[in-house]
Amino acid sequence: IEHRGMDAHTDLEVLKARDVLVGCRTKLVNHVRSVVKSFGERLPKGDAQSFHRKTWAFVPAVLRIVVKPIYEQLEHLETQIKALDATVRLLSKKHADVNVLKQPNGVGDLTALAFILTIEDKHRFAKSRYVGAFFGLRPRRSQSGDNEPQLRITKAGDPFVRKLRTSPQQQKERRPTLSKPCMVLETHRTHSLRPRCQPIPPCTYRR
Repeated sequence: IEHRGMDAHTDLEVLKARDVLVGCRTKLVNHVRSVVKSFGERLPKGDAQSFHRKTWAFVPAVLRIVVKPIYEQLEHLETQIKALDATVRLLSKKHADVNVLKQPNGVGDLTALAFILTIEDKHRFAKSRYVGAFFGLRPRRSQSGDNEPQLRITKAGDPFVRKLRTSPQQQKERRPTLSKPCMVLETHRTHSLRPRCQPIPPCTYRR
């Protein structure tokens, strides 16, 4: 077993730390919305980044003392997430292959960097088709005679990278022309990180 290098492991933990903070923010936003709804009111729609700024005026007066600490935490989390976003942009500049992987629609700094840091050594794959299987994005196979049903993906690889490929952040990184969200980035046979987009049938790509 070849362990990940210290530098790559440290950089990857930056992405995972950001993911944890985003998850905390999502839980806090959902909690506030559910509490306000239980009192017969609804907060306006909007993204999580600006939730604490745009919805405070719509919180019922009787609930403000209850949810105020949550709004303060949301503001603090937003500051921390922005700081980690700046760190991600700096890390992207350190890895030249990020710009190559960002060429397909729907791939931004976060997804491309996680892909590179997880693989680390692109020369360990003899064929490009092995990369999809490495991330667990290949459909399972179960053959019996002439019967070969379409099954779900194996999910045998790194769960963090798969999560990024289907997360709201990936949706935001997507350009309007993206028509096939379920695409696998694979290394080229010459071991240059040229992205190859291989669509996965929607019926086999389930969470």
